[in-house]
Amino acid sequence: NNADVCARFHHGTTAVLQAALDGKTRIVRQLLDAQADISATRTDNGVTCLHAAVRSRETSTLELLLAARADVSQGRTDNGWTPIMEAVSTFEAPSGPAMLQMLLGHAGAVASASS
Repeated sequence: NNADVCARFHHGTTAVLQAALDGKTRIVRQLLDAQADISATRTDNGVTCLHAAVRSRETSTLELLLAARADVSQGRTDNGWTPIMEAVSTFEAPSGPAMLQMLLGHAGAVASASS
């Protein structure tokens, strides 16, 4: 299979970012298995896979990306928003508190490992 799973299309979006935005965890998993690069995935306005997963409000997608070592500390949109700020903005949604907790826990683990 010669498909380029890292190809960019409209505004820098990749297949894995679009799948995360749509909350399609199974497709995100398939793309990661096919070596999609989540660290290099960023739209023209700075949205990362983590931003997209939070916007989808699909906790399983966010959990999968964090397990694949998506970097919580990296990535600000053009407006300066981090994935954690996205989670704060969706806190009132049913999945909001869990998503915020996942991101904070992962960010804390990363900070502890680097100190």
